[in-house]
Amino acid sequence: SKHQMDSERGHSRKLLVAGYEFLGQIFFMYIATVSGVSGSDTWGIAGPLGLFVVVNIFGGISGGHFNPAVTLGVYVREAKFAENLVFMLMYIVAQVCGAIVGCLLATLTSRIRYQGEFKVPLAAPLLLPSKFTKGYDEEGNEISLLPALMDGSAEFEKNEIWEVVYMEIMPTFVFVLFILYVTGKKTQASDLGTFGVFGICLNLWALCNVDWYTGASMNPALAVGQSIFQYWHWEGTANRDLMLFYMPFYMIGAAIGGCCAGGFYHFLAAQFPDKDEHEKVHQSHSPANSYNAGSINQ
Repeated sequence: SKHQMDSERGHSRKLLVAGYEFLGQIFFMYIATVSGVSGSDTWGIAGPLGLFVVVNIFGGISGGHFNPAVTLGVYVREAKFAENLVFMLMYIVAQVCGAIVGCLLATLTSRIRYQGEFKVPLAAPLLLPSKFTKGYDEEGNEISLLPALMDGSAEFEKNEIWEVVYMEIMPTFVFVLFILYVTGKKTQASDLGTFGVFGICLNLWALCNVDWYTGASMNPALAVGQSIFQYWHWEGTANRDLMLFYMPFYMIGAAIGGCCAGGFYHFLAAQFPDKDEHEKVHQSHSPANSYNAGSINQ
């Protein structure tokens, strides 16, 4: 059966595919956001494990993107730009909407009653360059900048935009390229199954630890959801604008990384033989096929 944008018979059931992406994104964002608010995920593993769960549940129908960067990578890989344009946009809209709904559900779960009001105890930003939360004293010892960030006692410059974009491009490129390699028609192994999904999530976990500077979004939908969430629940007005300021740069960096991965995959896949052609050549040189061919010719 024909696949479009990683989804079996995708064009004939666009709304179903978008619906599964929407539902999966809700659960993924809920897990990633609640674990971030609680501060319990010291190993940074909740997001990758959440992705593992939703890909196995919903991925059979939608292809299991749950990330506009992955969708853009698949879109570029397939190179059917006019045919898949609307489908690609449906994927991304469903993912962004699912991320926002997931953060709304996280709000209902995370809020507590404090001084007669319900509040989400957001002790630190979920997605912000680390220079706003960590610093060093004159002796080179690491110090927390969170108190100054939260009470406005220090001024923070909105700079290093290029660093944010670059640090999103590189990990996203590696993450999406690995996905395209594992799922590509020429490059995928035939017997990976669930182990392929596990490998993708393990790769995500590793990259989250590599990209310590930005907090490792690698997902434009996640950047939208968590930026809105932290802006909404940031205590007071001090430095509140920072919670949204870097959102477009997280999105741009991840989107560029996904597109570059799709383009590079074309070069990578060109080095692999076509599996169908390879199988035909292999069969034509097998003794059984040579015998049958001789019998027919006789």
